[in-house]
Amino acid sequence: MIGQRELTRKIFGQIERGKFPRFSILIGEVGSGKKLLATEIAKKLEAVCVIANTKVDMIREIISMAYSVNDTTVYIIPDADDMSGAAANALLKVVEEPPKNAYFILTCENLDNVLNTIRSRGVTYMMEPYTYDDKCDYVESREETFNDEIFNFMVETTSNLGEIAELISYGDIESFMEYVRVVIENIAVVSGSNAFKIGEKLAFKEEEDKYNLRLFWKAFRSMCVDKMRETNSLEYANVVAITGDALHNLSIKGINKQMLFDTWLLDVRGEWM
Repeated sequence: MIGQRELTRKIFGQIERGKFPRFSILIGEVGSGKKLLATEIAKKLEAVCVIANTKVDMIREIISMAYSVNDTTVYIIPDADDMSGAAANALLKVVEEPPKNAYFILTCENLDNVLNTIRSRGVTYMMEPYTYDDKCDYVESREETFNDEIFNFMVETTSNLGEIAELISYGDIESFMEYVRVVIENIAVVSGSNAFKIGEKLAFKEEEDKYNLRLFWKAFRSMCVDKMRETNSLEYANVVAITGDALHNLSIKGINKQMLFDTWLLDVRGEWM
């Protein structure tokens, strides 16, 4: 896998020495490759890999499996941020002392969203930031060809490889870039009712035909930083900070994305009007 050199060196070294923990938690933002790394860990352990969801019935099922299966097995539970209290309490019983040959790996974006009693029993690993070169290598590894403007936009706007892959999935990245530019130019000059129409192209739930809110805010922030450098003006500085706060709040469990967006929009308009 691209990137994560120090982290994989540490984990794979633990595996070679027989010191990899039976229960671990991989922490990193959406798209950082947590699940991919977990599957690589399973391969290094020469183990069966079982990927579960966070529903309580599934958690109970893999717990039962862990006590009955003799083969070395890695149970991966992505997005542990979304785990209910009932599911977490069920899991707690097995991660206190996992059965022989069973490994449990949780992934999450924000460790604060994971039940404290679960957190305290797992060894945590933080995903490494992807470097500029890591992101360039990933784009160059794709079969698609991109012009310099789009290439630079993808590498400079995103934080990880998953976000680049999502941008590429849009097909027409130029249209996304133009949408963000238009928002920056018009967010403070249109009427209030028209300003709220900005959100019509953004996905606040699982909507495949709309743009990812996180990517929109990252692109918005990146373009504002560029304008701040071009104009040598601080008029964009507070808006960059407002957008950074909104991005941070996206990782809060149960956050209402629509309300978060509306608050952001009003704050930006208040700064620029």
